[in-house]
Amino acid sequence: MLLSPKSYVWVCFLVSFTALSVSTRQSRTDCQSTCGTVKIEYPFGTSSDCVDEGKFLLRCDEKEQKLFLNNSNLEVLRISSDDGEVEVLMNVISLCNNMEGDGGNKNRSIEIPGFMFSNKNQFFQVGCNIYIFYIFTTRYGGTTTFTCDTHCDSLRPVDKLCSGLNGCCRTSVSNVGSHISVNPVKYIDWSSSSCSYPCNYVFMVKEGYFIFSEPEDLKNLRNITRFPVILDWTKQGTCQQAANTSFCGEKSRCSNNNFGGPGYSCKCLDGFEGNPYAQHGCKDVDECKVNVHSCGKHQTCKNVDGTFRCKKKKEWTKIILLSVIGCLVGVCCVLLKLKFRQLAKLRERRFESNGGVLLAQRLLESPNQCIKIFTEEEIKQATHVTRPVFLVEEAKESYSEPLAIKRSRNWDPDQAGQPVPTRTGQLTTLVQGTWGYLDPEYLRTRTLTEKSDVYSFGVVLLELLSGEKALSFNPPHGERVLVSHIDAAFKGNRLSEVMDQRVVTADNQAVIHQVALLGLSCTRMCGVERPDMRRVAEDLRGLQASGQVVLQDEAGPSGSAFEIEEIN
Repeated sequence: MLLSPKSYVWVCFLVSFTALSVSTRQSRTDCQSTCGTVKIEYPFGTSSDCVDEGKFLLRCDEKEQKLFLNNSNLEVLRISSDDGEVEVLMNVISLCNNMEGDGGNKNRSIEIPGFMFSNKNQFFQVGCNIYIFYIFTTRYGGTTTFTCDTHCDSLRPVDKLCSGLNGCCRTSVSNVGSHISVNPVKYIDWSSSSCSYPCNYVFMVKEGYFIFSEPEDLKNLRNITRFPVILDWTKQGTCQQAANTSFCGEKSRCSNNNFGGPGYSCKCLDGFEGNPYAQHGCKDVDECKVNVHSCGKHQTCKNVDGTFRCKKKKEWTKIILLSVIGCLVGVCCVLLKLKFRQLAKLRERRFESNGGVLLAQRLLESPNQCIKIFTEEEIKQATHVTRPVFLVEEAKESYSEPLAIKRSRNWDPDQAGQPVPTRTGQLTTLVQGTWGYLDPEYLRTRTLTEKSDVYSFGVVLLELLSGEKALSFNPPHGERVLVSHIDAAFKGNRLSEVMDQRVVTADNQAVIHQVALLGLSCTRMCGVERPDMRRVAEDLRGLQASGQVVLQDEAGPSGSAFEIEEIN
């Protein structure tokens, strides 16, 4: 059938007007949102201005704080717009063969206008010695039947199967419409059980809520008069009419449901939840927070709109360790640079204090005087010695004229206090330092060397690894000196126990062990057994570059051999 142009315009006007009306109700903010503990969502409402179909109109009893379906007076327990469900309380039908109550042979019906019984329900008949014939309307038109006859003469003890032989039978509900006809045909007999349990009970209930228990349920159904029932609902119209998205909100999809007539339902897209009928009702689900993602234990979950992404975890422990090693290497480089500057200044001061300025002036005053300033290598060649010389010597083997050679003592005024005499008449230094970091060899020789700095650096390295101070006055393990405590742990094969557990993990335990060995080698009692600062810096660079090395100490903490091997 073809529509005339005038009729076509009229149809378009009706569709547009309906869409505009729905959109207006969707966006209203003055509609009642709760009644008691029940949340009210569009398309449901408590006033005609907030609904576009009469079946969605609700009534709120403000005194009792209870919500009811306006057209059937059933109490509402829950509304789910995304699932298209509403949960209500429905009355139990009582059929009594002694003609009390509702009467035993009268037909009954259960009808919910505008709604359909959900497949999540079950239908029960509880009672003795009766045969009942049921007629169910289906969602797609037509009917289906169900019969049940119950017997109670030979009750089985604690029988919960509802097989019909114990006074109970049940059936699942599948594609049932909105009407059920209950037709008691006859009472099978009048036995003693019929006198003991004169009433039969017929009811719908959501699946899993009711578990049959006799004889309590046969006697009076435990005085329960209402059960929760789940109803399905759809909206009038089709998805083709809703194609302009005003029928369904954003982030939702439309489905046609021809249950007793044209109808459609809206549902939030995957990864979203909420009310698909409201314009902005579908909200993103944070799968990472609700723990519904599939990311592995070595991955991190990142939420995105409608879904999630898995990213490989950053190995923070390794990153922190490499950062610490990098910082240590940087500190070592700075210390070495400062040390070189100090040595240069020290040589300059020694040159001045040993008459270098006077010698330079004399050279300027007497340019023709035959005087030569020898380098260190030339002095070693002239004296045939490679160790420091602390007294005046003469060497004539390589030169025709007498040669006077003088070397200053090897002590640094920047690291010392005031000079103090010793019994040998030599000068030594009185050092002002911090106990725990001070080279123990100095206490014996009163001499500071470059290996003294290596000792102090080793103590700082062990502090970083153990999380303890160099010197403690009341330590829990009883050893006040940190170096002695870690050395004892190494000898007792307990080195991992004294490391800071905030840094050590199963993945970096070997690396921490190697760095600890480097610290122990720097704090050996004899300075000649310690590596120099350049070697320490090279070892730390190796750790940073490879990320996994073995420091092989062949002689142990008191030995002198110290090697590094890379592991492929």
